[in-house]
Amino acid sequence: MLHLIRGLPGSGKTTYARSLGCWVLEADMWFVKDGVYRYDHGRAEGAHLWCQEKAKEGVALEIDVAVAGVFFLVKHLKPYLDCAREQGCPVSIVECRGNFGNPHGVPDRVIAQMRARWEPIPEEWAREACLVFPGGDAGCGTLSESRSWGGTSALFSVVAAEGAA
Repeated sequence: MLHLIRGLPGSGKTTYARSLGCWVLEADMWFVKDGVYRYDHGRAEGAHLWCQEKAKEGVALEIDVAVAGVFFLVKHLKPYLDCAREQGCPVSIVECRGNFGNPHGVPDRVIAQMRARWEPIPEEWAREACLVFPGGDAGCGTLSESRSWGGTSALFSVVAAEGAA
């Protein structure tokens, strides 16, 4: 299973990803050297390519992988969905909506820009999706459904690899 976890900085993405008990990847990992996080906007593309490649490796090895990222534009999900489709791997897309602070110090104006440009998951991706919630509760529904998890409101959906375009 490939879990794609999206949300604004501080929304609970990493916490949720770690709760899944699988291999967790984030482009931000690229910026950690000797235990210190040092973001460099000029290297962001390389970080995302690295994360995509690592996810592809995990999917090819049939390892459950969780990729946590902002993914505020739907096109940011596409490389991961394409990889899953090629490998016949099911995908879950989780949208975290909490507000737990800003662990990387992203400026408020940048978060506001991300929020303003936020794109919802296309409804056509969810035609045959079932919503899956922590604790095993599941039910078919629409992407507008949400539940509470760990103090955050989050949207949980499973999209079959062949259904994600």
